[in-house]
Amino acid sequence: MQAHLRGNFPCWKLLRLIAAAGICALEIGAARLPMFFSEIGEPARQPAFMLRHGATAVALEAGRLVFENGPRRLAQEFLDTRRGARLEGSERLAGVINTFYGSDPARWRAGAPVYAALECSELYPGVDLAYRTGQFGLKSEFIIHPGADASRIRWRYPGAARPYLDKEGGLVVEADEIRLRQQPPYIYQDTSGGRKEVAGGFIVFEDGTVGFRVGEYDRELPLVIDPVLSFSTYLGGTGLETARGLAVDGAGNVYVGGYTDSATFPTTSPYQAASGGGVDAFVCKLKPEGNALVFCTYFGGSSDDRLFALALDGSGNIIIAGWTYSANFPTTGGAWQRTLSGGRDAFIAKLNPTGSSLLFSTFLGGAGNDVAYAVAVDGSGNVYVAGDTYSTNFPVLSGYRSSNAGRQDAFVAKLNGSSSALLWSTYLGGSGDDSAAALALDSSGAVWVAGATGSSNFPTVSALKASLGGAQDAFLTRLSSDGRSLLKSTYLGGSGGKAGAPEAATALALDADGNVYVAGITSSKDFPVTNAFQSSHGGGILDGFLVKLNSAATSCIFSTYFGGSSDDYLYGLAVNSSRAPAVAGYTSSANLPVKKAVQSAKSGGYDGLLARFAPSGQSLEMCSYLGGSDSEAFYALAADRGGNLWLAGQSLSLDFPVKRAYQSSNAGGYSAIVARLTDNVPTAGFRASDGSVRLFSYADARQRNAGGYIASDVAVAQNAAGDTYVAVRTSANQIWLNLFRNDLESWNGWAYGGAPLVGNPAVVASSDGGAFVIARDSSQAYWINRYHPSTGFTGGWRALGGAFSSDPVAAVAADGTIYIAGIDGSGVVWSGCYSPSAGFQGWASGGKPGGVAAAGKPAITIGSDQAAYVGVRTTDNRLWAARVVSSSWGGWTQGASNLRTDPSLAAGEGVIYFLLNTSTAPLAVRALGTGAGGGWQTAVSIGGYLQDASLAAVYGRFYVVGRDWGGAVWWYESGSNLWIYYGFASTVASPLGQAPCQ
Repeated sequence: MQAHLRGNFPCWKLLRLIAAAGICALEIGAARLPMFFSEIGEPARQPAFMLRHGATAVALEAGRLVFENGPRRLAQEFLDTRRGARLEGSERLAGVINTFYGSDPARWRAGAPVYAALECSELYPGVDLAYRTGQFGLKSEFIIHPGADASRIRWRYPGAARPYLDKEGGLVVEADEIRLRQQPPYIYQDTSGGRKEVAGGFIVFEDGTVGFRVGEYDRELPLVIDPVLSFSTYLGGTGLETARGLAVDGAGNVYVGGYTDSATFPTTSPYQAASGGGVDAFVCKLKPEGNALVFCTYFGGSSDDRLFALALDGSGNIIIAGWTYSANFPTTGGAWQRTLSGGRDAFIAKLNPTGSSLLFSTFLGGAGNDVAYAVAVDGSGNVYVAGDTYSTNFPVLSGYRSSNAGRQDAFVAKLNGSSSALLWSTYLGGSGDDSAAALALDSSGAVWVAGATGSSNFPTVSALKASLGGAQDAFLTRLSSDGRSLLKSTYLGGSGGKAGAPEAATALALDADGNVYVAGITSSKDFPVTNAFQSSHGGGILDGFLVKLNSAATSCIFSTYFGGSSDDYLYGLAVNSSRAPAVAGYTSSANLPVKKAVQSAKSGGYDGLLARFAPSGQSLEMCSYLGGSDSEAFYALAADRGGNLWLAGQSLSLDFPVKRAYQSSNAGGYSAIVARLTDNVPTAGFRASDGSVRLFSYADARQRNAGGYIASDVAVAQNAAGDTYVAVRTSANQIWLNLFRNDLESWNGWAYGGAPLVGNPAVVASSDGGAFVIARDSSQAYWINRYHPSTGFTGGWRALGGAFSSDPVAAVAADGTIYIAGIDGSGVVWSGCYSPSAGFQGWASGGKPGGVAAAGKPAITIGSDQAAYVGVRTTDNRLWAARVVSSSWGGWTQGASNLRTDPSLAAGEGVIYFLLNTSTAPLAVRALGTGAGGGWQTAVSIGGYLQDASLAAVYGRFYVVGRDWGGAVWWYESGSNLWIYYGFASTVASPLGQAPCQ
């Protein structure tokens, strides 16, 4: 309908009225979910729609809106509308909404469409109405066709105080602790000669109804009134939402599960209820960017249902587990247990990848209270679940232990992929209280389980620690694949665990080598540490801990505390392909050892925390707070293929740091949050076969196309935020620059740098978010130009002089000094320093390495000692390196022979990595120690043969990307010692430039 209303009338004058306010949104992915409309109409009624985020919702039908937050609501009703007017969805989106309420499948609804807009034709005679979402909230648009009367549009707010206009002309309505403010209307007409603003605004009549006051306009042409409504509360929402389960699939889609008691429209109202009752579980699927919803499914019965764990099987199906009090919890035919056995039973369920079909769902429990805290899936689709039970008749079968040993025991169970059969199930525990919080499967099919025990007789086998240290210890157990025997079982902990000061394992993970990682919380001052990053308790009652054991759990590789001077909790654990473990949780400590932090200081009572350790466990790669001025907690953590870390949990803050948000405020109460912290892995740029510029990142094959039509190779530089600059030259010898914004996943746009310049330019990223471009002119002199996104190119090109046969290379030091290097026509290597404040300091000669002329193009980087390191290939195909400080060159040192390509190098921690692409051996990397006396280390072969390649390094690991002799792209990462195949043979038309993280 929008095309009919707008597109067919290019000369019509459109009058628009715009007002704004804020509808609170669920915080998702360092961003919030985009707002959309979902159909909620009952079959016997005309369609009704809902715009919903967290505890805040707006229900819409033709002629009526209801704003609601928790139990509070405010209705808006249009008066004297045309009989038969209908509201219909428009601009359907890719996502769907699914609901699974109760045990009656007739109440389940899958694939409910979602829309970007709603439209109502002829709400009044000659007046159409459309709704859509905008940056500031709900946006409505009235279109008054020629001959229609805008004064007929009138509405009221039943039960509200009399609306009033504030001093800015905004409309304010208050009712039941809800405040609605619409900004002063913006009214205009579009004409063939441009847009014409029309005077007007809101008018409040004596009876409290509201309409529009419109000044003079051309009544022979259409009029459009386009307000933006915003909704907020004085105190925020009263509901609770928390995310507890998280998984990422191979395509980067993110799955989040948790539970919510946020109020929705009750079933007795004209709008369909959005909750089965009490607390319901939920599952959502997000696109890789985190700001687009694929589907969201409520799941539960008429009582309380809580989801604590989520996993994916090999087909992309979603397995969830938790507990339920609902006797009418949705179960499927043929399920192992279809009735509730006790007050609270565990549940396990499987949804298809689109969330539209419930593949299986079963209770699992006895007469007591039972809960599932962890779930995993094997390659055959069998499902494993662990938790704890108070039931003396918990269903056990063919397991290690058939009877409970104490009041509360842990349990572990295995079901087939349809939940029709319990394959085995066992109690696990002693005479005290025991609970399993995490599980993982190893390559042999054995099941690792971790949790907490208060039992002095907890079963141990080949234990690293054979006895309970305090009133409570963590435990780690390995069960055989058939569940019948304990292969390994040990206590973990010190002497401090007790009521109110627990010692418990909360998370468990295995790396590609089968090594076992356990994270948790401890109150012990004597927790056993080995090769520790932090060897003593940081303070407060609780610290986190992280332990790495070998694959048989016979020896401890490292064990460390993690925490500050107050209380610290770890609940999430993920290990990337480089064997670098990351932990997440929350803290009240103000002195965490932050490093490469997105937030360097604590903001509230408790902040979320995220830390990643080096593979050795003895140092941190990064550590950051993440939170607002109130409290946050992260309960789940996952790493995707690109090394990005996804976190899920809850926030009570109104100012949780969000990005790409439609709305930056919380609805109130606890909101579920999902955040992605993008790892600054290297990015490669190239010229495509169509002449455009493309970027892609390690472990992420999506090409970011910047367009353009270029003639040069692509120069790439990456700043600390992960934003990537590209600099290129066109066939007209013009320099152009573009910036890919990491947080927005979009290009900034091409900026013209100047002409005429030749060859391949160089680019470096500066600490202020800008960049410097260095290029060569036809006289072989170098020039430099400065760029910033806020101002563009400023100051013009500045001459650096020289007479060079090579294209320039450049790197920037921490103090902002830019080191530039090149080779002249006689094979002499030169370097120069440019300071943004003091200008160019002149050229310094490095001579000919080993007395032999340098050839091709040099390479340069900045070491951890802030000196520049230059690598060159001489005419006899040898690799030489030298260290430069300001204008002083150190001596040349030879690193290899038989080079087939120009060198590539990157700075590591205390070393400079050099790529050896030789004619006599597979690819190798050789490290040179930094400092005046740094020497060469033994070269490390990484295998493979590439026609061209480049090197980058970050977090002590190096990356190699290049093209094989068939033109296909490959990428190597040293931590995993793996090559990843990308293909792109028909796309890539130039060598790949790789951006080290600066």
